[in-house]
Amino acid sequence: MRVEPHLMVARARVRGVEMTRHAAVRFSASRAFALTTAVALPRAWQYVNDAAIEGFSRGLEKHAQTAGRALLQEAFMSARRKVAARVDALIEKMRPDVTLTALMVDAQGLHIMQAGSGRVYVHRAGTHRRFTPREDAEGGILRHAPISSTAPLEPGDLVLAGSTSAFSVKAVGHLASLLSSDPEAPASVIASILLEPAAQAGVGGAVLAMRVQ
Repeated sequence: MRVEPHLMVARARVRGVEMTRHAAVRFSASRAFALTTAVALPRAWQYVNDAAIEGFSRGLEKHAQTAGRALLQEAFMSARRKVAARVDALIEKMRPDVTLTALMVDAQGLHIMQAGSGRVYVHRAGTHRRFTPREDAEGGILRHAPISSTAPLEPGDLVLAGSTSAFSVKAVGHLASLLSSDPEAPASVIASILLEPAAQAGVGGAVLAMRVQ
């Protein structure tokens, strides 16, 4: 199964200054992806995002002989441990946290794990299915146990994942219009369409758009 992924991040604005609240990383060797949103005061955004991405990456490397869903779970828990250790070293009154939406593609399909708010959809033949909870959870991987699922994939599927800010009513409306006129729109265009409203509003966001070949 071949995929064409495109990751994009829009920075948030805080008092007129652009700051990175979200992250999106592809780990090509294992066909895994991690998208995060800091749940913290702005000064701690990069701190917890970096911890989550670093922990996830180390988990993939340490358990490289594991496969599929089990590997994703090991990497996810490695990210949680790294964030917990980093946060425990702080003296902040408000304990920082970070959401994590993690995905991996293999022969069985799309494996998904998430803690905190986020979105994962699979769009197929004009209809979509959501694989993350309807209700957004406050906090992130330090507060919530991850939910997990596996979505079968077929050639022609479109996978969409990202921060809640990337799936605003305006963004989803623009995407629906695009897919109606051009069902085969490139993943890069789709990611840009989803993130544009969040970028304009200054809230920032992260998104993965992935075509299955």
